[in-house]
Amino acid sequence: MSAEDYLQHHETIKASTILVKDFDTAISNVRNSETIQVLCIVRNGKYYIDDFIQYHKKLGVSTFTFIDNCSTDNTIKLASAYPYVRIFKNELPYKIYWHHFKRFMFEEYGKGCWNLVLDIDEFFEGPFQDELNLHDLVEYNNQANFTAVVTQMVDLIPNENIIAENKGKGFINTHIYYSADNIKVEPYENISPKNIISNLLINFNLCGWRDKTFNVGDIMLTKHSFIKGDGKLKYVHDHFVENAIIADYSCILKHYKFGGNFKEYVKKSVKEENHFDNSREYKKYQSRIKENDNLNLYEKKMLNINNKKTLFINSFFEISTLFLVYFEHKIKFNDLKILFLEKSKQSNQLKNEELKKLRFYHNDYPRLKTEMDNIKKSYTWKIARFFTKSIGLLVGKK
Repeated sequence: MSAEDYLQHHETIKASTILVKDFDTAISNVRNSETIQVLCIVRNGKYYIDDFIQYHKKLGVSTFTFIDNCSTDNTIKLASAYPYVRIFKNELPYKIYWHHFKRFMFEEYGKGCWNLVLDIDEFFEGPFQDELNLHDLVEYNNQANFTAVVTQMVDLIPNENIIAENKGKGFINTHIYYSADNIKVEPYENISPKNIISNLLINFNLCGWRDKTFNVGDIMLTKHSFIKGDGKLKYVHDHFVENAIIADYSCILKHYKFGGNFKEYVKKSVKEENHFDNSREYKKYQSRIKENDNLNLYEKKMLNINNKKTLFINSFFEISTLFLVYFEHKIKFNDLKILFLEKSKQSNQLKNEELKKLRFYHNDYPRLKTEMDNIKKSYTWKIARFFTKSIGLLVGKK
């Protein structure tokens, strides 16, 4: 789409967007490079809305801006209870404007701050989230001049019938299983070449468990959901940005797609054909639902989202040694940290010539390079090396 074509869409959306509820007067609308806000298009999101807001608020989000697109439930009422929530309403057809809505929100409300651009069923998680919150990540991003963070989608399901599931709360505690099978990995630079890459271990994921289970094809599982409104970055698609400096670590989106309103959502999506390729993916879901009213998708070999090791081993999380250097005093020394240290070392990503070629860390690079050298002399690093070598010897004897 040309810039002129999108500008027309932007103006159409702007003209039909109506403010329903603003931030409370006590909530500052001042945005700066340390501010973090959520931008979200929502429709009939009552199943998720409270958990979505409360979860991300605990991570460090300052404000939430929603555009409600024709909800018929009490989504707006529930969201309005929070003083740091702003709600707009727009009744343009989602089928035509679904990508444009998000780009509009970022360009209109995302300037000068950090933004989590999310769907209502996507819950962000960063590496070492028990020890690092969003403000820690923003500080690191700003120091390194990163403007976008890759987020890998992880589809979560419960071990129960997803159609007849209890409509009450608690899906965060029950939807804890995922599969790392059938993921098609593409080098990031092959998919999104208009950005500066800072860690070649970060890839672009396609297909995955949803394709294996429902035969939905090459669905994209990689997004850039954590982005800075620096005036240069362009949010061009639900999965793509341009003119970005990509961070040297990746995060995940816990994707609660198969929630309590799944059957009804599929039915409406098929009827309205309001998703990609006339809701082709949702027609696959509907066909499977018709075949089996007792649809439990859980398999014994599935992984548990609460086991962070497997998220790292399967490359949903990636970090660099410099990431560990920066947060050396915040991240506890444990077996997960050892795994990160060893993988970062083995990746051979940190040669001086590669750092210069990738052009990240800019003017702050010399200081961070010195810190990186210091960690290799530290007891933490030596202990990590001792344990990883010991583990390797033990594994080799088995």
